Amino acid sequence: MTDKTKVERRALVRGITAVSAAALSSTLPPNCVVAQAASPSSSVTIKVGGNTIFIRRYGNGSPLLMVHGFPRSSLMWRFVAPQLESNHTVICVDLRGYARSGVPDSSEDHYPYSKRAMGNELVALMDGLGFPKFDLVGHDRGGRVSYRLTLDHPEKVQRLAVLDVIPILEAWALADTKFAMTYWPWSLLSQKAPLPDNISWERLMRCSTTRLAAARSDLR
Repeated sequence: MTDKTKVERRALVRGITAVSAAALSSTLPPNCVVAQAASPSSSVTIKVGGNTIFIRRYGNGSPLLMVHGFPRSSLMWRFVAPQLESNHTVICVDLRGYARSGVPDSSEDHYPYSKRAMGNELVALMDGLGFPKFDLVGHDRGGRVSYRLTLDHPEKVQRLAVLDVIPILEAWALADTKFAMTYWPWSLLSQKAPLPDNISWERLMRCSTTRLAAARSDLR
């Protein structure tokens, strides 16, 4: 993977995150008060194998690993983790390829970014932190990583919770026009290479503006 591709991937994720944040804020009532997030006791980048993983650590007690979804990062747990830190050591991670974690080179079969590779990396991370067993929470894509991790390492996971995710086959079986309009990055990124790799965020936005206007006129 070239440096240019890595930069464009990060630009794409940042752009989608901004769009998602804007959409969320538009749905909040005007009098909605957002709680203040507590700062983690430590934020650190840890070397795991040939990669680096960024974590935010809260509290003390039984270990709890929290895994974000797409297009999020460990920051998504900033309001939840402080509620659990009184009796848990909460570890919030950035998955490989996301936010402050490393971006290892991929391969022809994309295995380095498979749910299994990500899950194995998280097990190694928790072992390195001194937690041979832990509770696990996964959101969205992090839920899929958590499924795979638990299947591969059942002796490591004491309890598992997954949020906002259903099996991929179920998602495809129920896909309709609303799904296609809402989750278009998922469908785009699942296309065969090199189509997704060749579309930078800036180019995608330029194309989308014209095509969105055309699509809306077709629906009128």
